Amino acid sequence: MSLPTCIEDLPPEVISQVFVHLLNGSEHLPFIQTFVHAPWLLMHVCSRWRYIAGSLPFLWNSFTVNLGTTALSRGEVLDAYIGYSGTTKPLTIQFVMNRVSPVGDCLLRRLMRESRRWKNITVVGKSRFLPHFQLVRGNLPNLELLRLNVGGKPPSMRCDAFEIAPVLSEVYLQDLAHHIVLPWAQLKRFFAEEDEVEQHVSALNRLEDVQTCTLRVRPCAVPSPPPDDSFPRIILPHLTSMTVNDPNVLHFLNLPSLVDITISQSSFDSESRILSPLKQLLRRSECHLERLSVRSSSQEEWESLATISQLSGLRELDITSRAFPSMFLEVLSSDKGVLSPLESIKIRAVYLHELNPRHAREFVDKRMEGALRMMEIVLGYDAVLEGEWPWWRQENTLRWRRDATSY
Repeated sequence: MSLPTCIEDLPPEVISQVFVHLLNGSEHLPFIQTFVHAPWLLMHVCSRWRYIAGSLPFLWNSFTVNLGTTALSRGEVLDAYIGYSGTTKPLTIQFVMNRVSPVGDCLLRRLMRESRRWKNITVVGKSRFLPHFQLVRGNLPNLELLRLNVGGKPPSMRCDAFEIAPVLSEVYLQDLAHHIVLPWAQLKRFFAEEDEVEQHVSALNRLEDVQTCTLRVRPCAVPSPPPDDSFPRIILPHLTSMTVNDPNVLHFLNLPSLVDITISQSSFDSESRILSPLKQLLRRSECHLERLSVRSSSQEEWESLATISQLSGLRELDITSRAFPSMFLEVLSSDKGVLSPLESIKIRAVYLHELNPRHAREFVDKRMEGALRMMEIVLGYDAVLEGEWPWWRQENTLRWRRDATSY
């Protein structure tokens, strides 16, 4: 049996897998009018590829539509996408709505006829155009994920287009908690970005069954004073994982099932403190935290972290700091430390002149005495500033890792 000598000899099954990897390598959903990328590009190689690509619905059921377009030909292109995607396959669609032209309105109405197939929907653009989706209300039986990354002046009326979606479980919102009606009680995963803590609190009051939650408060927001002891806390009995960039949010919550939390300051210059609201939350909730990720600039906080009795069951700790938290490790390895079950530590810190990388490694080894299952330390500007100032880099970033079997 001879081996294939060229790509034309490959069986259709192999070529289909090549097409799968081609799409998986793309970071963004293709615009329907983009002919120089997959899947349209595959249709113009040869008749065999055109037949194979046209018979694979997964190549066509994920795409982006710009509703501001003025090109009349987009309607034919969209019809081709819908036709190739099959009649029952779920659709993943990103709508770009910086404006809605007459052509774009026609495209949206065409896609609304397929709303029963909508599974993952993302809307990017201006929030005032959300009422255009009103016609899909009550006709979203398969919608599981909704992302509304919109800005600008909110719609004049509350949008309830997505209120009836029986399997919707994951929602991402931006500045819309007060302007949209959702099946809040059934949501399992929730992400929101708002200007004030109170806006998040208002949304959390409606999330009865949420399990994973990420809340972002913009750095320009005015700090909210913590509520007094008589204030009724919001109880989220099923929430197991939470990420917040403003620790003041924790003052309003009671999370009895929490096992994983990530807390960060908006910046290293922030005046807010993390440990006080965290300690109060743990004491109030009586939860058993297993994983903690903290970003802070206060060395005093690091020193106190190792002595919080409510963290005695912690197994994984992830630290990001401006300075290497040497005092934390000192206390952690002393009789005052309460984190005895700790199995894994990851430390990210800016490299300091008084503690060179070799000394840092020796410092950790001496104090932890090999008790950890896994330890990873990253020193350098890359460790702390990645994602904040990506153009600011320092080449001497050092990384090392130790686990139970190797260094």
